[in-house]
Amino acid sequence: MTSALRIDVAGTRGQTIALTVAGELDLTTTTDFLPSMQDALINHLTVILDLTGVTFCDSSGLNTLIRLRHRAMDASGQFVLVAPPQQMLRLLNVTGVGRISPSTAVWSKPGRPNQLQAPRPRLDLATAPSV
Repeated sequence: MTSALRIDVAGTRGQTIALTVAGELDLTTTTDFLPSMQDALINHLTVILDLTGVTFCDSSGLNTLIRLRHRAMDASGQFVLVAPPQQMLRLLNVTGVGRISPSTAVWSKPGRPNQLQAPRPRLDLATAPSV
């Protein structure tokens, strides 16, 4: 089985970049995903990932997201996950990663900050965080 991951730039504004991610985030694809995201974090204080198109995420993908969150925190930046699919939300909640810090955000259900859901917002840099 061959897994593929596609990363596209949805837009930039100042020190913010919005990226769309589609495909599988797993052991095979994280070897290319991690350096691409590290480059984004080097060049932008805020990285927004629209995960609507992610079809699968394993522990390697989760570990990569955690590493990127730490890198963003170390740089006083933000690493924002938007619209993760249900399977990824379960992974985030079960592992406790769903309890997010100020430098990482996952859109959450109003009134239940630790219970994450997968809304499908339109990615709009006009309303994105500005750093």
